[in-house]
Amino acid sequence: MLVGMTMMPPSPVVSGSQVYSEPGSYLFTVPFGVGSITIETSGGAGGGASGWTDKIPGPDKDPVPTYVNMYGGDGGSSATATSQVSVTPNSEVTIIVGAGGAGGTAPGNNIYDVANPGAGGGDSYATYSGVDVVRADAGAGGTRDADGAGGLASASTGDTKTNGVAGDGGAGGFSRNQSGTAGIDGTVTVTW
Repeated sequence: MLVGMTMMPPSPVVSGSQVYSEPGSYLFTVPFGVGSITIETSGGAGGGASGWTDKIPGPDKDPVPTYVNMYGGDGGSSATATSQVSVTPNSEVTIIVGAGGAGGTAPGNNIYDVANPGAGGGDSYATYSGVDVVRADAGAGGTRDADGAGGLASASTGDTKTNGVAGDGGAGGFSRNQSGTAGIDGTVTVTW
């Protein structure tokens, strides 16, 4: 016969969140007592194209050309995606944070009518038990004549998905001597 024994209630599940905002690969370990997590993702935005200078020939009897400085296209922003995932405590979720795309490098002096495009961003995503459970399609880089496309909801994975926006990433440069700016890096947020 046990006398004076007190039964302790089970420890409550503690809620929390973890934000991953530096590009790279991570492992998230599911806390004790947690059976479901929500993962929100955004990929890297596209970089802006370099600026450029248009060289317009002069009239037939005027050999002096006209030079017009032009903007390169801006990069596009990433799609966003969110999933609720059933998990087992102490199991691991692989997290990948996509980098923003680099801006296009300025062509430099004595180079006309050319702009270097911005690079596209990288997708951000998470896998559990070897399966993509959420993925955000990254934004595209800008070009000489157009803004980069936004990431597509149709190319993303998740319970809820939204399109990115064309031209909402890294800024395009102005003139042949200005590079475009890089797009912002993606993020992954895990909440339980």
